[in-house]
Amino acid sequence: MMKINMTILLGILLLMSACNVSAQQTYAHPEALVETAWLADHGQDANVRILDLSTQKVTYDQGHINGAFFVNASEWLNPNEAIRGQVLTAAQLETLLSRLGITPQTTLVLYDDNRSLMATRVFWALKF
Repeated sequence: MMKINMTILLGILLLMSACNVSAQQTYAHPEALVETAWLADHGQDANVRILDLSTQKVTYDQGHINGAFFVNASEWLNPNEAIRGQVLTAAQLETLLSRLGITPQTTLVLYDDNRSLMATRVFWALKF
């Protein structure tokens, strides 16, 4: 049984390594992603906000994308919810976004230092 599982795993790994596709072909929604060249060209635009959602401010202080604002992960969580870790209500989210100068016309660039977990969570909170 172990030999069969290893063969299947090896086959999957070989198949994955044989695939050579571009990032635009790989992602279901490439329009939700920006390239570093785009960020270099537009990062200072008035309608662009770059948010560093790293887990600790010391990470931001050690180095961040030029023009990025540090927003602590806890600021996106509702302190009034009985279940820990729930996102802000619509009204709380509106207050936070307003404080950050974010409007419906703002293009947000989100990143963090934890495999994009917080950036993804904020993306989905804003999407819905």
